[in-house]
Amino acid sequence: MLILSQRFIRAGAICLLCSAPALADEGANQAKKTDAAFETLAAPPPLPDAYRKATPNSSQPAVSEATESVGDSMSLLLRDGSRVSGTVVRADEEFIVLNTGIGALAIPRTKIQPIFLRLELRDGNILVGELLGENETTYTVDGAFGQMSVPRDQITGFEQAYFIEELAQIPGKVSGTPTGFRTAEPPKGGRRFSHSSIEPLIDIFFDPTGYTFRKGDIYISGLSLGYGFTDQVLATINVLELVGLNSNGSPNLRGTLKWNFLQRKSARREWMMAAVVSGDAWTRLGGSTATINDVTLTRPEAGAGDPSDVSDRDWQVESQGATVQTSRRSSNFLGEAEFDDEERGAYGLTSLDVDDRSYYCYSDTAPEEKTSITGRCFSDGSEPLYGSRLGLAFANSYSWLLNRGGRFGWHNGVRLSIDSLNYADWGADPTYRVYSAFDLDLNPRFKLLGEVFYDPHYQALLTDLEQIGIDFGMMYAFTQDFRVMVHLEAPFLGLFWRF
Repeated sequence: MLILSQRFIRAGAICLLCSAPALADEGANQAKKTDAAFETLAAPPPLPDAYRKATPNSSQPAVSEATESVGDSMSLLLRDGSRVSGTVVRADEEFIVLNTGIGALAIPRTKIQPIFLRLELRDGNILVGELLGENETTYTVDGAFGQMSVPRDQITGFEQAYFIEELAQIPGKVSGTPTGFRTAEPPKGGRRFSHSSIEPLIDIFFDPTGYTFRKGDIYISGLSLGYGFTDQVLATINVLELVGLNSNGSPNLRGTLKWNFLQRKSARREWMMAAVVSGDAWTRLGGSTATINDVTLTRPEAGAGDPSDVSDRDWQVESQGATVQTSRRSSNFLGEAEFDDEERGAYGLTSLDVDDRSYYCYSDTAPEEKTSITGRCFSDGSEPLYGSRLGLAFANSYSWLLNRGGRFGWHNGVRLSIDSLNYADWGADPTYRVYSAFDLDLNPRFKLLGEVFYDPHYQALLTDLEQIGIDFGMMYAFTQDFRVMVHLEAPFLGLFWRF
């Protein structure tokens, strides 16, 4: 029995040795197939050079940049759950010193709970990482690709949270494109919008702000077409004025040249100042009326006609004094000036035509039983006044970049002008405007705007307001480059369109 078993074992061993070469060949073939399969897989997309930075040593923690400014008010959440609020006294790469109600506290940056960002880029890519620092042009984050600086103008939306798990999940799939990390649809909820996704305005209701647009941009702002020669210098020309769609009824060359001569930016605030030179070749400046003084009116007999009817033609002019022209400026959109009728006289007498101009005659004396009466004649309506105009404006803008996204801008300025009517004695008839305005991004689509100003020659078209003007409006962004504004004052509609 033992001999038989040994024979079976020897036979099995011989079979195993015989089949070994065949198994080896099959394994080699399978390995070749696996290697070929790996070779068919696309290589992972490389990191775009625009965002590439050296990957930090994994043994060294990422170091946050000192972006706080002395005097800033801030609230810090610490890793142990503590929260400290105060005013920044000093900040460096290791400590933030806050002045609090219990004195100055030096807080190590390593004890501060980090902030995580989810950045949506213009090309559809999405980056997630710890916020190391930010300034007026970039965010510095530490994520799966190492430390990188992401330009603000490439960001269309963002979220921030103290814990990465609180950020929206990234939908989509690996794109495999040479410049892409991941393609994705915007999340349905919780999305924040970038400060750079809504451009600051170069003017509000036709009054300039301290901002300009970028070099090479062609831009429709309000009713003007503009071009950016540099990031600080732009020129505009009013298209409607140029083609004659104005109160003149004829073409007018109206242009501006704007220079942004001061820029101060931090991660949370912006300060801009600009000077603007403007000019009109031929524009409506206001209106004028004519008054004929010491007019003596007579009629054949007392009581003839209807003395209370100004169309009573029984009255005839026997004599008249000097004709006085009265001019009044108007700085509203149409340049129309209204004149006060209260001082014309208590009794209307008749109408007449003098030098192809219609007049209405009034008297302070009751005309009943009178065959002769003295009064004054006033032109019917006003004649438009036209002339050339040169303007100079200074604008000052402060903007606060909001944590939720977008900005709040506060704009102040003064506009001075001299024209064909007051160039000889500007002090006797000064033309200027002082204004204060704001704009607030409510969300990525809607912006709220408002302005109050003082202008000695302002007359509202729809209300009785004079000298002090108030305007409010709303702007809607159809895209990042095309926006429409409606507001309470003429022309009521404005377009903002970047090409």
